Amino acid sequence: MEENNQKIEDITGTGTLIGEVWYKPQWAVIVCCFIAFLLCLTANYMAIILAVFIFAISFFVNHSVKDYKTVEVYDYYLIIYSAIDDETGRRILCDDIVEWTCKNGNNAADALMIELEGGEVVYKNTFQIAKLFRYLNKVIPEKESKRIQEEKNKNTKLKFSWPFKKKK
Repeated sequence: MEENNQKIEDITGTGTLIGEVWYKPQWAVIVCCFIAFLLCLTANYMAIILAVFIFAISFFVNHSVKDYKTVEVYDYYLIIYSAIDDETGRRILCDDIVEWTCKNGNNAADALMIELEGGEVVYKNTFQIAKLFRYLNKVIPEKESKRIQEEKNKNTKLKFSWPFKKKK
């Protein structure tokens, strides 16, 4: 994907910005800090130890993990930002997308997977996959993999027979 990157100023066109997705989930860090603060208010020393641990992880994520814009969703195109350079990215028209899906990352970030018309597949990692899912469902809901599969299944009839039915 990196070879198709261009300067953001060159690929941003007209259109309505639906939303932008960043790499780090800032609200999750804030909620963890709030929970740790509430744990500190208790008189239980184990809760305070847990709160210090949560604060440490939140501090590490907030100050050590780079936060950068991953995707901008417009009304008829997407801009996929490069993870290496914040000034470059790739513009993908919604008409060029065959299907898209969100993949769950078991021990890492979740990923957006986009299949383009030429068979090319584009991946983009983010921890804010739910926000990205909402934005893409506003713009191109008919190209989501789950909906495409449901449409295919709707048109096929299942042949079912009970396994314990007596054969004639």
